[in-house]
Amino acid sequence: MDNPAPSQRVYMTGLPPGMDQARLLSIFGAYGKIEESALLQNGAAILKFSTLDEATWFVHNLNGNMPEGLTTPVTLSSLGLGGLLPLALAAALAAAAVLAAAGCP
Repeated sequence: MDNPAPSQRVYMTGLPPGMDQARLLSIFGAYGKIEESALLQNGAAILKFSTLDEATWFVHNLNGNMPEGLTTPVTLSSLGLGGLLPLALAAALAAAAVLAAAGCP
């Protein structure tokens, strides 16, 4: 994913299986104040930092690196949608995908 215009929202891939919300916030909260977060499927997440500076620093310094508490590197990209994709929508899409995979109508 290319890095579009800077945003407080960061898209992340490379999270290990079994990652939960508490662990996500514990690991990545050390790098800035996270206002919102959503775990997606396949080791992905979206984080919204409290400031653009925090999010920009996070992407520039941790992209391709292994954060403290993980054993594999993560890939990061600014979401750069100007805040048009609320985390609630991302979470709803993730939930729908899980239900569909489980065979629920």
